[in-house]
Amino acid sequence: MRFVFLLLAAAAGLAQPATAQTLQTAGRTGAIAGACGQPQALTYSLPGPLDQTPMAPLSVQIERAEPVYLEFTLTGESRVALRTEVDDGSDPYLALFSAGGGLIAQDDDTAGNLNALIDSTLAPGTYCAQLRMYGGASDALPRITLNAATGEAAEALAVVPPDPGEAHAAVNCTDPALTADLGTALAPGFGRLERSSEVPQGLRSDLRIIVAEATLFQADTTNSAFDTVVTLTDAGGNVVATNDDGPNMGTDSRVAVELQPGDYCLSVRDYAGGGGATTLVMSDTPEAPVAGDISTACTNPELTQPFGAALAQGVGRTVMSGMLDAGSRRDWQIEVAEAGTYQFDLGSEAFDSYLTLLDASGIVLQVNDDREGSIDSRIVADLAPGSYCLAVEALGGGVGGAFQVSASDQIDDSTSSPFAVPACSAPDLTAPLGVDPAPGFGTHSVEGEIAPNSRRDWAFSVAQGASVRFEARSQALDTILTVYDASGAVVGQNDDGPSGTDSLLSLPLVAGDYCVTVEGFIGAGGPIELIVAEVGAAVSDNPTPETGEVVPGPDSGVAIEDLGQLDDMLQSNAPSEEATKWLAFTMAEAGEVTVNGVSAGSGFVLRLFAEDGTRLGAAEGLAGLTPAKLEASLQPGRYLVAMTLPAESDSRLRNVVITRN
Repeated sequence: MRFVFLLLAAAAGLAQPATAQTLQTAGRTGAIAGACGQPQALTYSLPGPLDQTPMAPLSVQIERAEPVYLEFTLTGESRVALRTEVDDGSDPYLALFSAGGGLIAQDDDTAGNLNALIDSTLAPGTYCAQLRMYGGASDALPRITLNAATGEAAEALAVVPPDPGEAHAAVNCTDPALTADLGTALAPGFGRLERSSEVPQGLRSDLRIIVAEATLFQADTTNSAFDTVVTLTDAGGNVVATNDDGPNMGTDSRVAVELQPGDYCLSVRDYAGGGGATTLVMSDTPEAPVAGDISTACTNPELTQPFGAALAQGVGRTVMSGMLDAGSRRDWQIEVAEAGTYQFDLGSEAFDSYLTLLDASGIVLQVNDDREGSIDSRIVADLAPGSYCLAVEALGGGVGGAFQVSASDQIDDSTSSPFAVPACSAPDLTAPLGVDPAPGFGTHSVEGEIAPNSRRDWAFSVAQGASVRFEARSQALDTILTVYDASGAVVGQNDDGPSGTDSLLSLPLVAGDYCVTVEGFIGAGGPIELIVAEVGAAVSDNPTPETGEVVPGPDSGVAIEDLGQLDDMLQSNAPSEEATKWLAFTMAEAGEVTVNGVSAGSGFVLRLFAEDGTRLGAAEGLAGLTPAKLEASLQPGRYLVAMTLPAESDSRLRNVVITRN
């Protein structure tokens, strides 16, 4: 994901830059960090508590399917408001989580015009706000602004204009000038009906509907000349269903419900108070089954199926596969024959899963969004004999796709996916890399096509220990790169390297067999290129030491500023006209080291190398005095730091501070 992040806090009358997070070092199933429990490259934090540090708007440009996370703390109980702003028709989605990963609130369109709003009173502690596109990926590059405030500022931020569709629902179908009759009574099998509708400026258009027999009912607005809002009310004027923007429908609307016999009113208005033409399409076959409230899970036969064998100690693990429709839910009836502790896993490459466990009366026992190290879901529960329900949903509800769900009496606290196909084990996914890395092998590249919800594997061997650099590049998808050893253990994994959504790993490999895999974030597919090179070999478009890709040799002519031995802190402000400024320092004793870089002119890349050329880490800094930080555990020896500015940058001002922790 490539994004621009601007997050400022006002303190003592001065704007201070937010703390820049380090680049994530693992992807979908790898290591995570921070209270949000998410990759660090996607997580941002305020320089102080939200109730003590007023926050200016956070501006994010989102590409593909990756969400952005804002971690914040509160020193006391506070009313907190989070609100999005968009002006390009994008549909943002907000969720608020506790530090333990529990879902506190979520919202799509409460703030109107596709914007989301969360307004909650929270206890002191740490929280995580998730900002994403409704329905996942987008072909555009939408810019979304997130506002956050506490106290009186939260009260002002949470003000939402009243919804006329609900406020005046009781008068729908009472004005003959605005009301028409459908002309036919509805019952199962009524098929598909279309009606043209003209909404007068500032008013609404009402359609009186009679239901003769209980039936499923879906009503869509299509080909609309305005932002439609649909409200369905019963004979008493009570709102049965209302919708502003349907799933993947832009500003058109959809309601889908099961209607009992009686009289109803289907009302259409313009969200902005204008008017225009639209078409109402009604059907007895909703495109997605009507999910209803979560407490009704396992009560709708169209959504529910039995899980299989009853659960008991020693029964082992049962895996079921399913397909989730966008905006819907799938339910599994679980029978427990013997009391015990059971584990339920839900995994999908197509959507961010959300799993709910309920008892036979519809009471929610547990929910889980993201298990540790993944966006898949896991619930572990002590259950007595009886009937239970396992409900499968996509977080946000706007996407669907294939999934797998399992139940087991064996509790597994591993962060690896229980549904994963072992690396290099599937013949249709696996090919030889075409080179066996060894000292001096140079650079090798292969191209491939990743199918949606799949991956590509390449097998290779190392006969003699070598330091190897792996890079996965793609213009079509956000790559995740993983290297496994012969036992299937992860040797290294990366989602976003320092240059954006491409992936980068530098690993010292001992002799043995290995597998390198490339997949798309959240199941994306498309063409990719895998580059494998000996560490120190040139792989960039301009492979010279001046670009910071390789450690300059003694005969390179590249200037290196030697800062000497690191005892406490070393600092450099010396100007350099070269794109890359090189620094060197030595460690007399092993220890933890932090490298901070900042530039006033533009974004930059900060890299840390061992003297032999092994790259130990990289971080990306933004313009405007936003720092980049690297942390590493170093042994005694000599190390080099490279800070690279874009060639077109009009400033060469930069500062590097190296401290021993």
